[in-house]
Amino acid sequence: MAGGREVDRTDLVFTVSSAQAPVRVRSEIPRYLAERLADLRSLRPEERGLSFALENRTRPAVLAAIGGMRLDGVLLTGHQLHIETNAGLAPLPRRLDLPLGRRMLLHVVMGAPLGAGAHSLEADVTVPGVASGRLVIENASMPRGES
Repeated sequence: MAGGREVDRTDLVFTVSSAQAPVRVRSEIPRYLAERLADLRSLRPEERGLSFALENRTRPAVLAAIGGMRLDGVLLTGHQLHIETNAGLAPLPRRLDLPLGRRMLLHVVMGAPLGAGAHSLEADVTVPGVASGRLVIENASMPRGES
């Protein structure tokens, strides 16, 4: 005992709540720049998820991070990201070179196909020296601004 308190045990103070901590949403990449990084109308259903196209038209760059994916506003969990190669699908590397003018298909493997209708995919992307923020990709049946 020291100062009237036990010193050989640890007290942890914590709070249990049913409400989730607020998630800070990254700002959207300006449209003029987003259009030069990806095909913003390329969201397509796939057998086990969905795909979209990155198409760098800014300068040679690297996709350093992609995450925080939301489909129609709902956070995606338990998905895998793959890139389409000549040999088929391969896991997305930690850093992906984005050469100028080359179209690259990214696949979000969720285990189930994307349902019919209009959809919107939001992803937090980091391309150092070019852009960092939220990229919004939609399918062709959903004009920008509609919800």
